[in-house]
Amino acid sequence: MKRLFTFGCSFTHYAWPSWADLLGQEDEYDLHENWGVTGIGNVGMMHRIAECHSKNNFTKDDTVIVQWSTHLRHDYHRFR
Repeated sequence: MKRLFTFGCSFTHYAWPSWADLLGQEDEYDLHENWGVTGIGNVGMMHRIAECHSKNNFTKDDTVIVQWSTHLRHDYHRFR
């Protein structure tokens, strides 16, 4: 089973289809999970990659693509 996992900010996951969604529609992959989050920074992406790996156990047959953000974007926890 060939799986695709994508990570990034709003360029990866947004209200309309992104590059990740288009890649996920390819017949090459049996499963696609888009873990992108609007406004996320690199530290947040790193944590989501670790979470995804712990849930899905990446193998050599998986494709994992990360669209890193700028080093100037910071992640903050907001209490609501």
